Amino acid sequence: MGLVGESGCGKTTAAMAVLHMVQPPGRIVGGHIFINGTDIVPLGEAELREFRWRQAALIPQGAMNSLNPVMKVKDQIGDGIETHDGKQPKDTLKQRIFDLLGTVGLPTRVYDLYPHDKALIAAFEKANPDIKIKNMPIGVGEVRNQFMVMTLGGNAPDVVQLHIGDAVTMLTMGAIIPAEELYPKAFTDQFFDTFNRVVLYGDKHASIVHGPNTLTFLVNKKLLKQLGFNAPPKTLDEMEAMMKKGKETIPDLVGFQLDTTIRTIGFTHQWAFMNAFEYEPIKGTTVKFNTPGMVQYGEWIRRTVKNGYTLPGKRFGEFRPLAAQGRVLFAYDGSGHRGQMKAFNKALTNAEYDELWEAAPLPMGPTGRNLSAPDDHALVIAKSTKHKEAAAKFVQFIAASRSSLTQYIDKGGFLPPIKDYKTVAPGAFEDATRQGSLKYAVPNVVDLPFGPNYVKVGTLVTTAVQEIITTDKPVKGILDTYQLKLEGAMQ
Repeated sequence: MGLVGESGCGKTTAAMAVLHMVQPPGRIVGGHIFINGTDIVPLGEAELREFRWRQAALIPQGAMNSLNPVMKVKDQIGDGIETHDGKQPKDTLKQRIFDLLGTVGLPTRVYDLYPHDKALIAAFEKANPDIKIKNMPIGVGEVRNQFMVMTLGGNAPDVVQLHIGDAVTMLTMGAIIPAEELYPKAFTDQFFDTFNRVVLYGDKHASIVHGPNTLTFLVNKKLLKQLGFNAPPKTLDEMEAMMKKGKETIPDLVGFQLDTTIRTIGFTHQWAFMNAFEYEPIKGTTVKFNTPGMVQYGEWIRRTVKNGYTLPGKRFGEFRPLAAQGRVLFAYDGSGHRGQMKAFNKALTNAEYDELWEAAPLPMGPTGRNLSAPDDHALVIAKSTKHKEAAAKFVQFIAASRSSLTQYIDKGGFLPPIKDYKTVAPGAFEDATRQGSLKYAVPNVVDLPFGPNYVKVGTLVTTAVQEIITTDKPVKGILDTYQLKLEGAMQ
């Protein structure tokens, strides 16, 4: 059931009443509230505690704002469990928290973190006692829209974390300050060239990349060996042959994790494979979407779906539970893949993960290149800021300090953004998956066509792919139609 009404009409009050959580001077004066046949109005506090935990719960509209920033995640979840179920043995409580994190797709590393990077902010404030940071958590899917609204309203925050594509879009709108006007060259030169290049628009850098998550080709070594292969595929033809044998040998095997949804992340996920057939099919205002190379790509992805090598319409995160069950032969995911697998498979150790999975170069297509695509988090400073120097100092700390590299970036499963990370944060980022990402993926990133029309372009491209994989229309005809649409969008 959904309860709908205008702002202030009492929706939240009604929900709070069901849970006996109406705040004074409000109170329940009469009537009945039946849940599963039980009238909860006359229940006492102990009975209500049992009811709230097992039969009803409240998810606040601003759920992120409801977390206590000075308490670790484990303490906040554990407090809820023990409030309703009583004191738990330490190991039992820890496992229950791991299980709950896993049900919502969060890695086990979240267990020991603060909700809003409070420890990192505290470290910055200690080093800079004249600067105070107020953290405003916003859901990841809402950051761009919220920043745009706040910018138009004249109350934008000083520093914002955005996806790199959104950062470039904000630069084209004049909503943020380019990096050239904020940071000394000695600071920006610390970063891997790829992470500087992917946020370049014209001659200006939109942001500082501080949470690199470059998409990386990952191979299930156990499955590959089971199918009789001794090495990862070097070409897409070899990869297709391996997926074919995998499907014949293990009928419910998913050959490949590929996002074909109509959204910009679907575009990002397919970008390297498109470039394997037609290098830089969209760049600047130039569109090469109906070339022979792109026709080959369309036929390849149609064949991949038709033969059951991937699952159409799935977001790439929806492949992760299957990968954790040993049912995905080739994954294409970010640097936090190990943490994701451990979240879905509680018994999996780091050593066991390394025995199962390895990073490898993405197989080559007709263009003869091993490629990848960026999927990174960046920090921007609003054009309207009144604290330009302080904001720039905070960004430099968040992006490249030892505290940030060890407490946030490494623990978050991201790649190191700076080249000299081994000196700044010795012992961090040493797992084989991220070292493989740095070796095979980061140097071979193909820049996405970020700009003012990026969302429209990504939507058109993924809509064309959906038409290719869901119809029998000639691929060339579909691409001809979308060539014209994309040319219009790029103008």
